[in-house]
Amino acid sequence: MFDIDKYLDDMRIKEFEPSESLVQKTKKECEKNMKPQKAQRRYHKQTSRKFGKGALIAIPAAAMLLVGVFLGAFLFGEKTDPSVVAFYTVDINPSVCVNVDENEIVQSVKSQNEDAEALLKTIDCVGLSVPEAVAKIIEAAKQAGFLDGDQKYVLIGRFGEGNEQALSDLQTLLDTKLGDLIDLLIVSGSLEDKLNADGLHVSAGLLILSQMADGVEITGDDKVADVVDEVNNTNQEKYLAPTLEAGANSEGVVLEWNELDFQKMGYTGKVSYHIMASNSELGIKNFDAVKIGKLDFMSTDDQPTRYFIDVEKCGVNGEKYKYYGIYAVYSGDIYVQSNVVKAIVPGPEESPKPSPSTSPEPSETPAPEPAEGLVSGYVDGEFVKLSWEKNSKDGFTGYKIVASKTNENPSYPEDGYLKYITNEGTTSKSLYEGYGGLKANTYYYFSVTYLYSDGSKIIGNAVWLKVPEKEEEPDPTDPPSGDMVATTIRGEMDGSAVYVSWDKIEHDHFAGYKVVYSYLDSTPVYGESNVYYTYITDPNVNSKVYSDITALKDYSSGATCYFSVTVLYNDPSTKVAGNVISFVAPESVPYPSTNISVSLSGNNVATSWTEITDERLQGYKVVASFTDSSPSYPENGYATWITDTTVTGYTILESYIKSLDGYEPGATCYFAITAVYDGKKVTGDADSLVYP
Repeated sequence: MFDIDKYLDDMRIKEFEPSESLVQKTKKECEKNMKPQKAQRRYHKQTSRKFGKGALIAIPAAAMLLVGVFLGAFLFGEKTDPSVVAFYTVDINPSVCVNVDENEIVQSVKSQNEDAEALLKTIDCVGLSVPEAVAKIIEAAKQAGFLDGDQKYVLIGRFGEGNEQALSDLQTLLDTKLGDLIDLLIVSGSLEDKLNADGLHVSAGLLILSQMADGVEITGDDKVADVVDEVNNTNQEKYLAPTLEAGANSEGVVLEWNELDFQKMGYTGKVSYHIMASNSELGIKNFDAVKIGKLDFMSTDDQPTRYFIDVEKCGVNGEKYKYYGIYAVYSGDIYVQSNVVKAIVPGPEESPKPSPSTSPEPSETPAPEPAEGLVSGYVDGEFVKLSWEKNSKDGFTGYKIVASKTNENPSYPEDGYLKYITNEGTTSKSLYEGYGGLKANTYYYFSVTYLYSDGSKIIGNAVWLKVPEKEEEPDPTDPPSGDMVATTIRGEMDGSAVYVSWDKIEHDHFAGYKVVYSYLDSTPVYGESNVYYTYITDPNVNSKVYSDITALKDYSSGATCYFSVTVLYNDPSTKVAGNVISFVAPESVPYPSTNISVSLSGNNVATSWTEITDERLQGYKVVASFTDSSPSYPENGYATWITDTTVTGYTILESYIKSLDGYEPGATCYFAITAVYDGKKVTGDADSLVYP
């Protein structure tokens, strides 16, 4: 226990003798900061108490400095050490605080939870540089199993004055050294932020991360993945990205998009549109894309709605298509993705570049006549059920379901779209009141537009159907006003995607929805084991899309996944579970591997393999090793990362071969291909040769 009387007695400042009133005032301030009430141990951005910079202003400057250093050290769990000028937090599941001096050299390392206590017993980081220490901590966490499976998040935070470039340098080093072995997140803050977090008994890095969205709460038991999930869900629900369209002509690619209603979002401030390009759709979705442009504006300004990419920036030689997207960035750190569009890369050989034009426009072609017999539909209960013929042409990119109240032959993009389906085998869809803005008791012309990679399209015939009203759930009793009631969930499955919605809760003490799911518990309720959740704090958000049910935790082929919504109330602290719905997960499809063949080409090594045509494939890692006869990525690193899945060969240079551990003239080198899928890596059989 901190004894303020003893501390003030021990202060050797001859010129200063505090009065009794001053001592008492200082005591109160210290006790207030050092003993947060239980209600303050949970963090909520809208109500949290900040430690004011003037909290110890009752004593003169010299004493204020000493008391401030002591109080900060007390809350940081450190001895008083004037050489410590900054703090790094490393959050995986173990949460570690690294204390550094002005030269970014580690002075001490402290655990912030039980997992970290066990981890730090195995390593010593004192005296190392920050990059060396952080890399050592991450490697120890990996060896201990904290970075296995779905958990790849590593959150690094820096708190304090001094070297502003240090965090950027650390990020660059970790990106280079660890690559896609981890999902790296970076935050920064002040010493006051660190002090605030310690007072709330949470990691400062997680506290800053949680501030990226309103309504996200954290405790000392939260993991990085939990906070990221809640922040992403909250941001995706509150903030929007524009809907992107792409057109191409001989001069380049034109991207166009709609204006956003920032006032409706409740957002005022700076907005940045990062124009991103990638060789694959997953590259955009996984934030693994190249930024080719940036548009900054204020939410009150005229919004940009168009961006032209000249032919030289569209792609590299040999690429036929390119994928584009927009990352809409709010408040400098909240990223929301647009849809992904695919465009033909114009080539000088196919389309010679004409004289420059100051305002190139996408080429327009007359809309084709509707093709009869492709689309059919009927009304069944509360659903409009559409079906259409499966595509039979090459170059297919997707189906767009369209609807119009006035156009007898609706098509995309003229009439917008309700749903974009890229799975060629999906040929039916159930629509209902509220889906895409559809209104009950209203007739619509429904159709499907078939899209192709060369920019052509086929417009299906239209069917005229009336959208029925949603069927009301039977309610045997009307609960008294003010009761804390459950909500009713409903949903549907489309391919491997699940769409759920539920009744809104209107209650003065509403605290949030926990949308829960489980493969192992047939009656999932928030807070139970083997039950996973998404947290939504806006009472008006009453739907959720799970894009791939096979990607959810504990999935097994053909298993049943159960969904429900637990409603949280905050006065008193109450959770109320609703009904349960279930879906049978599709059968799992094996992930193919490919085998490698190698031969010498001078002192280089020529490799080749069989193409994998699985649409889930993200790319190939070409792996080589002198010490492992069955090399694979990430265990043995990689010689190159190929994201064009049609490439089936690569030449490994002599310089790379000689840089490998175990190299010596006449040694045997082993080679393999690791096929990288979304969340899965599969390595084929190895081939070898004796290197000269």
